[in-house]
Amino acid sequence: MKNYYKKGDVLTATAPAGGVKSGQFIVVGGAFGIAAISAAEGEEFELGTGHIFKNIPKIDTEDWDDLAPVYWNATESKATKVKSSNLKIGIAIGAHTNGTGDSTIRLNSSF
Repeated sequence: MKNYYKKGDVLTATAPAGGVKSGQFIVVGGAFGIAAISAAEGEEFELGTGHIFKNIPKIDTEDWDDLAPVYWNATESKATKVKSSNLKIGIAIGAHTNGTGDSTIRLNSSF
């Protein structure tokens, strides 16, 4: 692969205003991921993308099918099945029923 550069499932990003905490779900630019470490505003940190993550908060009134597309509702800071203007973050791993507040999602490593 002549143009191959490196794996892209962990990205280096700059912490936004307020910084980030390890394990925080965050959108940086057009990428959604999980902060691998805590970092103060303006510091670099590793953003995990492209893997399967659990305990991602979801809109608890929604039912999701296995492998359904999942989006990030930035207003609620929760995953949702509603596309509208929300950023697509991946696909649901397993069915998730109404009343469950956490989800397991395979994050997209490219957007």
